Parts: sequence; structure tokens; C-alpha cells
Amino acid sequence: MITKSYAVLPTGSGRPDYVLAVKDPAAVSPMYSGQCSYNMTPSLNTIVVPYLVGYYDDIFNTKFYVQVVRNANSPGALPENEIKRVLDYIGATGTFTTDNFSLNVEANDLVLVMHESLVSVLLGEIEVRADILSEVWQTEAIDLNLWTPTHPATNPLIVATNVAPYNAMHVVEFNVENAETGQLIGRVNRNRWRVYPDLVSSRRVLEKFVMEWEIYHNDVANMNQAVSFMGLVTVPGSDRASNNIVGFGYNANLPLCITDRGGVESTMALVDVVEDQWNKLKIEVGALYISFYVNDVLRHRFSNPIWMPDQLMYPVWRFVSAAGGADTFENYLGAVSLRYEKV
Repeated sequence: MITKSYAVLPTGSGRPDYVLAVKDPAAVSPMYSGQCSYNMTPSLNTIVVPYLVGYYDDIFNTKFYVQVVRNANSPGALPENEIKRVLDYIGATGTFTTDNFSLNVEANDLVLVMHESLVSVLLGEIEVRADILSEVWQTEAIDLNLWTPTHPATNPLIVATNVAPYNAMHVVEFNVENAETGQLIGRVNRNRWRVYPDLVSSRRVLEKFVMEWEIYHNDVANMNQAVSFMGLVTVPGSDRASNNIVGFGYNANLPLCITDRGGVESTMALVDVVEDQWNKLKIEVGALYISFYVNDVLRHRFSNPIWMPDQLMYPVWRFVSAAGGADTFENYLGAVSLRYEKV
């Protein structure tokens, strides 16, 4: 058991931060909680926690992770619930350098610092309902506990039953008219998955992530191909033009696969996503690779880490019709599977 004593040390501007003085700077526990300094500069990756002053420099490096458990300025908003690896720790100031969060961590945010042995369990409990999500739309309605729909103004998203070959089953129908948007995305903090190629490769998480679904497109020429997208996004509201995405899109009416990390993007054209018929698309994230499959055939594998997001990500199908595309751009989403698989 660690013996702790508390002191209030002046930190400027007349307001103190609470500092934890540790009698043994080498006595490390699996988990800590603390509050970011009240005068900390907002940052994607530099976090000052006065409560955690006093341990040996570098003692948390690479073996611990930081989770933002409360966004003080906007509770519930990102980067709340995100978890990032500690790259460096300075004991004199309680300063942690981490992998980048999607948005700035700010003064007074509450954080957890936890050992890597706890991370996979914690992520499984907080970010997803289970290790597998199989969705076949059998409730005849979109489950709002798992999904957040954005309905086009003219035709709301519906669960349909009359689309071949799914005549006896259920699919989600996106009937998107002139310049409207139809979207289905995983619900915030309920349907979010870790897409961490580096964790898999370093054996911290002995799993790979797989996302696959069946999709039917009608008249992609009337799709706004600059923003329409299917796959994984870090921030709700993201589209084809956003950073930190993995998935499928179109360019000049031709399908392509896309991976982007922080604005560094790579794409590859595909030839076998056929319009006006059902296609099965699949993303697989493994040990320093992201692979794309079409109808169960591997079509491209990205292996350069500069292109691969290291994020918690939401599944999304976002379809926007081009101006002048009234009543001609339809999409049907069939069975969906998201899962972790042992490697």
C-alpha cells in the first residue's frame, strides 16, 4: 500500500493546485486519478497533473495510458473517454506526454492514468457493448441504443423488407434526394471500437479488429463523392474530406479505399464494387496493417503507419446526394458485423 500525503503548493494566479507527495517515488500503483492543472495550456498531447507529481521520471512511459474521464468545459464531449498511451513523464511537474487525443485536453479535465494490463478490459467495458456486434436489423427499427441516424429532410431512414435478395429480411434504406444527407453512425460512447495497429503489433492487445457489411448503391453519379463515406471515423460528423478516417468512398464514379492519419492520406482505386447489386465490404486492422476486402477478396493492404489512425473510432455510413440528384440516389445497408478476433 502506498502512503500518500497531501500539500497545497502555490502555482500562480492566486489559485493552488493540489499536489500529491509520494513518500516512495518508485511505488507505482496500477491506476491513478487526478485533475489537470487549472492553468494548463490546452494540448493534444501534453497533460499536467499536479496530483501526480513526485514519481521517478519516465516511470509511466509506454506502460501506462491516460483516459479523459470528464471534459470540464463540456461534459460528454470529446476527448472525454478517449485513452492514449503515455510517451513521457516528468516527475517534478507531473507532466505527461501522450499520443495525440482527437481534441485538446484542457485545464481542470479529470483523467485516469492506468497500467496497460487494465486497458483492454477497460476499453471493452466503456467503449463497446461486447467483443462482437452483429446487426441484421431484425427489430424493424434502428436501435437508438447503438446507432444515431441523421435523417434526410425528405425521406427519413427506414428499415425496409422488400429489397432483393433480402426480401424476407431487413435492411436500412437511405433514400437521399437533392443535396440532402443520410447517415447512420455508432452511438457516442456505446458503439466505438479501438483501431490500434501499433497496439496489436507490440502485443499489448492480442486482437485484430474487423468491420464488414453488405451495401447496395443505386446511381452513384448522383452521389456527392467529395463527402460521402463508409467506414470508420474518429469524430462524429466526419466525412470523406476529414482527417483520421478508414473506409471506402468514390471518386469520378469509381470506388476507392482510403486511410488517413492526421491529414496524411493514401487511397487505392477499386474495380469490383459493382453498382446496382449487393457488395460485401470489409476492413481488417491487424499488426501494422489495414486491409480492405471486396466480396471476400483482399484488394489492398496499407502498411505504412503514417497513413494509419491510432484511435477509437465509430462505424459510419454517410451518403450525400449531389445537387440535381433528386430521387435518384438510393443505398441499402444489409448485415453488419464489428468484432475483435484473436491473433
